[in-house]
Amino acid sequence: MFFKTKNNIPMIPYPSGKIHIGHFRNYMINDIYNRFLFLINYKSKMLISWDSFGTPAENASIKNNMFPINYLKKNIFFMKKQLKSSHLSILWKKEFKTINTNYYLFNHLLISKLIKNNLLYISNKKINWDDCDKTVLSNEQVINGVGWRSSCAVNKKNVLTYYFKIKYSINEMYKETENLDWPDRVRVMQKNWILNRTFYYYFYFNFFRKKMKKVFFLKYFFSFFDFFSKKVKLFNKFNKLLNSGYFILDIYLNIKNEFWFLKKKKNYFLNYKNIFLKYFYFKKLYINIIYKFKGLTILEFLILFKFKKFIISNIKLKIKDWGISRQRYWGTPLPIYYCKKCKKFYNLNFKNYVVLISRNLKNNINYFKILNNLIICKFCNSKSFKEINTCDTFLDSSWYFLKYFKKKYKYNLIFPIDLYVGGIEHAILHLLYSRYIFKILRNLKYLNFGEPIKKLFSQGIILNKVLKLKEVRIEKMSKSKNNTVIPDEISKNYNIDSLKISILRNPFNKNFIWRENIIKNSNLFFKNIFKKFTLILKEKFFKKFFFFYKHKIIFNFIISNLKNFLYLTNKICYDKIIILFFRIFKIINFKKIFNIFILKDIYFKILKNFFIFFPSTIIKFWKLLKFKNVLKINFKELYFKILLKNSYKLKKIIILINNKILGTFYLSILKKNI
Repeated sequence: MFFKTKNNIPMIPYPSGKIHIGHFRNYMINDIYNRFLFLINYKSKMLISWDSFGTPAENASIKNNMFPINYLKKNIFFMKKQLKSSHLSILWKKEFKTINTNYYLFNHLLISKLIKNNLLYISNKKINWDDCDKTVLSNEQVINGVGWRSSCAVNKKNVLTYYFKIKYSINEMYKETENLDWPDRVRVMQKNWILNRTFYYYFYFNFFRKKMKKVFFLKYFFSFFDFFSKKVKLFNKFNKLLNSGYFILDIYLNIKNEFWFLKKKKNYFLNYKNIFLKYFYFKKLYINIIYKFKGLTILEFLILFKFKKFIISNIKLKIKDWGISRQRYWGTPLPIYYCKKCKKFYNLNFKNYVVLISRNLKNNINYFKILNNLIICKFCNSKSFKEINTCDTFLDSSWYFLKYFKKKYKYNLIFPIDLYVGGIEHAILHLLYSRYIFKILRNLKYLNFGEPIKKLFSQGIILNKVLKLKEVRIEKMSKSKNNTVIPDEISKNYNIDSLKISILRNPFNKNFIWRENIIKNSNLFFKNIFKKFTLILKEKFFKKFFFFYKHKIIFNFIISNLKNFLYLTNKICYDKIIILFFRIFKIINFKKIFNIFILKDIYFKILKNFFIFFPSTIIKFWKLLKFKNVLKINFKELYFKILLKNSYKLKKIIILINNKILGTFYLSILKKNI
């Protein structure tokens, strides 16, 4: 009997060539957690799909003089082989590609709904232009003035582009980031990118002129002027100025985001006559906005900020609207006609959606010739053009979770996703866009929920050496830098599970540097275990039940360590489990056990628990020792230890007669009663 369904989905891969260890690390986390849930009688499936649109496939097809579909089919076929050889529990029945018309037809329906609700507009703004890929890039795709994929310098250029209006749902997204079960680092990154800054308008009467005036300033001035009024030592130098009634000619306050604590090193405030602001110094201050105060005395200036009756707040955001259109051929086509005369756009009929993309083209040039069709405009009866631009690939990857489950009534029951595994580099791009689109689908009454992901686990980056002229650097593992390590090449010389141990040794939250010595040590470790099993089979141990006190201590120590195993797998602390795995085998080697019955019982419990991590090798050991039944964990033990761990507490009770221990048992007591 299964109790509940749990969805654990990895990030959608791009079929660019071969799977390297960075990808394998992501799928391995999901695979281990899936096996763990399945053994505790949860319905859990590992699902995978292919994000097959984008500029890399188009650039590769132009270089190799071939169609992008043929290029992608070869890559997908090879990557499938790699995943199947690595013994991952993937359900291949629900596999799909974003090229399929059944998939990107939903993008067209979504765009048509946005046009009806006035959430999509066109404008000719200055935007980021990549000269290498010859496309528009959003602000999230530009990292330190360089394109995120091409690593070329980005320039500003006026281009007609279509935009999604993000500002309608961004305030809700900003507030809900605190309630999410995500890592703190990801939440801070999203908050800083949105940057919901509140401004205030203060209306006050000038004491001398008796006129209404308006001043525009930030909320962070409160901390500044509270500090100003409290510090009496600084006022001693200004006693003459405060009483004499000098007028302030011009004070310019330059502020962007926040004030931090004060320091006495540098002056950040600027004014014509340095009257009193030169004594205030801050550690951090971002210069962006200029504020002016004219004709006020210092007393008026101080009283102004204590008067808080007429306040009107206003919100300003750092994030801008999402530019969808890309000047490329290989992508989901925009189902829009645009009229140059009346400067209006409207969506196509439902029948024409699928016909838009033509898969047998190689270059952008042919694409412009074929799809430059003319239609009469609805509004002004002049010629209107079919839109040549395609959608951003992040629109395809923002809602792919829903495609795994075809029946619509299951969406509200199954979602949000229980665990989503991916890299931290997608914190701003992919995760932020997916949150926005799910909010739109909820507002359009397709879904009952607004957040797609309940729990997020962000993995670290694997670093490797990059060879350059006259230098060697350690950088992120990627295909563009030619520093990838492919798991198939390692599995020829070593076992796959030895590769798993070398990855699992390091914590998944942090980055780690790849070295070949790690695999050699882990492979030797498995060989030493295999020797022990062969000794048991040759019957070099005592069959009689000689039970020493030393063996009892070792046996109890191993069982007490295995109790932590269940808690750590639920928290995805796999590096601590493998330390525990090494520790147990060191104790067995150091303190020699000659009793075959104790050894078999210890190995039985170790193999049963660590089957989740190393299924291929443990099945071999299981058959060698001739254990009966299939590998399964007792559900009652796990239910008692994990699921009721938060509400109940175990209390050990020892039975003593004449100061001799006869036995022990455990009582489960509610935490409220303790």
